[in-house]
Order: sequence, then C-alpha cells, then structure tokens
Amino acid sequence: MEKLIISLIIVYIISHTFLFRFQRVTLGIARRLNNSELQAILTPLWVTIIYWNNFILLIGLSILIFKEFSWLWTSIFLIYSFIITPLVNFFLPIPSYKSCFVMIKSGLQRGIERSKDDTQKLAFSQLFEAVKNEEIHIKE
Repeated sequence: MEKLIISLIIVYIISHTFLFRFQRVTLGIARRLNNSELQAILTPLWVTIIYWNNFILLIGLSILIFKEFSWLWTSIFLIYSFIITPLVNFFLPIPSYKSCFVMIKSGLQRGIERSKDDTQKLAFSQLFEAVKNEEIHIKE
C-alpha cells in the first residue's frame, strides 16, 4: 500500500505543478489583455478535466496518507500542495512556457477551424494573434 501511495503522490505532484504553471500562463495572458474571462477560454477542456481529477486525487491521497501514516504526513502533504507548489514553480520547468503557449495556440486554432460564425472566427483569430504577441513578450 505504501508504494501505491508514494506513486500517487508523485503523479499528483507532477500534475499539480503542470496545472499550476499552465494556470499562471493563462492568467498572465488574461491580465495583460485586461480581460479576466479569457483565462477560461484559453484553458483547454482536457486541462480542466485533469484539474478536477487532481482535486479528487488530493482528497483521496489526504485520506490514504492519514490512514496509512499519520496526520503529520497528511499536513506536510497539504502544506506542499497549497504553499510550496508556488515556490517550486519558479525553478521546476514542468511545463515550459513555450509548451504552454503551444497548447494554448493549438486550442485557439481548433476554435478557429470549428467556428461556423464569421464573427466567432474573427474573435478567435484576434485572440490567437494576441496570444502570439504575448508569447513574444514572455520570451524577451
């Protein structure tokens, strides 16, 4: 049981770090474009699904760690999840900013291709160009 819990903790840490970085990138773009609603548009559905699965994993792991080890280890795990992750984000490159932008742009490209309305296509195209400009600003 301990190996399973440790494996799940590793999966959780990697996915949580990925989600935190991806969220910071989309939030940064939305803030720079002065539109807080853009974060939801820029986040692909599969990232949202991973987010909710990760939340369920957090709850399940907290219970398993408490039952298998103790409340002290559960506290350490929760402190890592809510306090340490933002600090780790600065030096752990999962995912890189470049790959975040690639994922965001591919989602917007699919939105352009699936749009049936010309107004919606234009909106996705403008957002795509804005994201490309933000990517250039991040690289500088």
